[in-house]
Amino acid sequence: MVKTPNGKIIVPENFAQLMRAIPGIGQYKIIQEKKDLAVVFIVKGIGFCRNTSRIVIEEIKRIFVGDVQVEPIIVKEIKRDKSGKQRSVASKVPVC
Repeated sequence: MVKTPNGKIIVPENFAQLMRAIPGIGQYKIIQEKKDLAVVFIVKGIGFCRNTSRIVIEEIKRIFVGDVQVEPIIVKEIKRDKSGKQRSVASKVPVC
């Protein structure tokens, strides 16, 4: 789960719905580094264009409903966790 700067809790499914709706996203991983910083790793998919990163930034900011910095990073692949799972959302911010 992710905790926004204003204390709202966001479940990973909200991000999954959002990212599925954006054309050109082949794969993604969102990591909340700080309450006000989300890094989004993106593997380009069919339909990716120069506006895709901008759309990702705008839509994630809309979900956070607050002053948050979104940093998209284009990568060739997203590695699985040590457990072998493919987690699409992770947070380094305590939810409690």
